[in-house]
Amino acid sequence: MVTRVIQVVRGFGPAGGASGVAYELHRRFRDSGVDACVITGKLDGITEPPDESVELVGSSVVALERFGQPWRRLALPLTTSAFGIAAGARLRKSESEGDRSLVISHGDYTGGDVLVLHSVHAAALKEAWNAGDRRFLLNPIHPWLVTRNRLTYRLGRHRKIVVVGSRLLAELERWHGVSGDRVVHIPNGIDVERFHPGRREARPRVLAGLGIEADARVILFAGHEFERKGLEVAIRALARMEAGAVLIVVGDDDPSRFRVLATELGAGDRVYFAGRREDMPDLYGAADAFLLPSRYESFALVCIEALATGVPVVAPRIGGVEDYVVDGVNGFLVDRDEHAIATALDRLLGDPTLHSEMSAAARSSALAFDWKEIARRYLDLLEDL
Repeated sequence: MVTRVIQVVRGFGPAGGASGVAYELHRRFRDSGVDACVITGKLDGITEPPDESVELVGSSVVALERFGQPWRRLALPLTTSAFGIAAGARLRKSESEGDRSLVISHGDYTGGDVLVLHSVHAAALKEAWNAGDRRFLLNPIHPWLVTRNRLTYRLGRHRKIVVVGSRLLAELERWHGVSGDRVVHIPNGIDVERFHPGRREARPRVLAGLGIEADARVILFAGHEFERKGLEVAIRALARMEAGAVLIVVGDDDPSRFRVLATELGAGDRVYFAGRREDMPDLYGAADAFLLPSRYESFALVCIEALATGVPVVAPRIGGVEDYVVDGVNGFLVDRDEHAIATALDRLLGDPTLHSEMSAAARSSALAFDWKEIARRYLDLLEDL
């Protein structure tokens, strides 16, 4: 029986991404009676560690990430390296004291028994190149990450590699030559008690707070990298829609260029930039559709959060999303094109019966990803180790 597990993750909290995955696994491990601990460099979405089981290391360096873009991008090679070194030192100290915990790494620590792979960075850069975006060539974090990951995966320091999306199985083999029994597919999960259709009750308050009419048809977009997540495509699609709708944009990226674009397209009064928000369940509850025209995703946790809240999803076939969005059932899988997206949104928002059926199917499909079940699969894997 698994008795003690340590997760190593640079950020920890319910904010999403790797931070949110580690946060939910930690909660479920402890609910299962496992002595679960976390070594992290910062807290995301919470202000204090929940208890003594969460330990901060290297936080003074990781704190450099709090500065806005582009300084955060420039600081990442330093902060990720510093955290990995600090976490490794902390684990070696524990081992010297007789601790024989199983260790799960979420990427920034290159050791551990299990590596949880949230994306294949080289594949994401290839998608950017194919889309004509060369700006990543100016950012030192990218070649550093690709080199670090290639060494980490091929050296075989981890006994198992967990990929969170089925697309990553092929990408890991293509870009790093890793496949076979060493790789296991376990999807990310969803807190179906936190994200649920009852959040619809918050809609009047959320819309009023943003200055949106109560009877508006609302499309939600959420992502901290507006360019990669496809905000430009989303705004262009909004401008082409026949059905009147508004777009709420959640994320802490710079909105300046996108404000100008929306104004130029005549949709400036229908795009609402909400910034970074801590009340995402309520924002999903305020939406009629969730849109993520990203050019690369490995799982897209925000999409399954929307489904769990009963909100149909419109997204391109970008990897990960196909694991849970069934075209025409709980959303639409479309080309990453403003025309196709506008057509899908018009169809969804213009047909109340279809929207109601898709909302019910959205919630039903998300239940298969309950974190309780996902955590059990992790514990089964750790038991085998």
